[in-house]
Amino acid sequence: MNGKKIILTVVCCALAAILAAAFLIPRGGKNPEGDGAEPVRKLICTTYPVYLLVRDVAKGGPVRPELLLPPDTGCPHDYSLTPGDLMKLSGGRTLLIRNGLGLDDSLWETALSANPKLKSIALAEGISGVIHEEEDDDDDDDDHEEHADHGHEAAESCTDPECGHHHHHHHHGHENGHLFASPDTAAEMVKNAVQALSGFDPENASLYEKNGKKIQAELLALAGEFRSAGLTGRKIAVQHDIYAYLARLCGMEMEVSLRAEESQSLSPALIARLCKQIREKKVTVLYAEPQYSKETAELIAREAGIAYSVLDPCASGPADPEHGYYQKVMRKNLETLRGGNGK
Repeated sequence: MNGKKIILTVVCCALAAILAAAFLIPRGGKNPEGDGAEPVRKLICTTYPVYLLVRDVAKGGPVRPELLLPPDTGCPHDYSLTPGDLMKLSGGRTLLIRNGLGLDDSLWETALSANPKLKSIALAEGISGVIHEEEDDDDDDDDHEEHADHGHEAAESCTDPECGHHHHHHHHGHENGHLFASPDTAAEMVKNAVQALSGFDPENASLYEKNGKKIQAELLALAGEFRSAGLTGRKIAVQHDIYAYLARLCGMEMEVSLRAEESQSLSPALIARLCKQIREKKVTVLYAEPQYSKETAELIAREAGIAYSVLDPCASGPADPEHGYYQKVMRKNLETLRGGNGK
């Protein structure tokens, strides 16, 4: 009797070990400890808007995109990767999905130096109609205000994967990389996200294609509402050139840009100069961003005698938003623009 109990115990232990080993083997892969093992795959997104779009395309599949930067970072022009960030990008079969066009290319270069085997895809590159900005090499205070008619000019896109890697600062770069801030150009980024995910996980390519088509249809329909919202010709001042694509979509004229990073400490003389420019350009509203301090923007709007409102470009947000969060934010922006401010 005791012998039977011993045999039964041995069999149970063996079965438990087999089951435990099975759960340790990645789905669709080989045991990471075995010969010829397939490395654990990681898909990491640099910025919040890239993460939002990729995560929605990946919905329902086995791939779980991760966000590299903190969700409240905003545009990462001056962000430096931490040791923890580099740890996320080390080892395994890692794909880094980034924005590109100078917005986060310095992060890519730093990450690549730490992990030469790291692969990367830029969602904003290869899209037609990228807005090119003028060089601004004069540091005199007189030139801190920008005559930004970004909403009117389009140029051929950059298709070279290395394009934009040396344009780390949006004040001096050529391409405006903020395509995510308008639903029409975000829809093009979704198309690139589908291709990236399908290449990363070919077995579920049909799912990503289905999700992508649905998201693109939603974004293009939303873009149509922006386009027909009766905003053509509205003269606006902005806190940042992030709104260039949305202004172009709506037909609004970006006349003055405060430069968000510098607007925290604008001198009284420069504020007076900006107010004068706003009046001369017949600007009717100043649009600010939620991730920047609003005091200076409110002061300028008040002194210039124009309306003030906030638009959210989705550059930052909650750590774990619901699917479709991007569309929800853009819908709110549309309601803000339709609200009558500046018309």
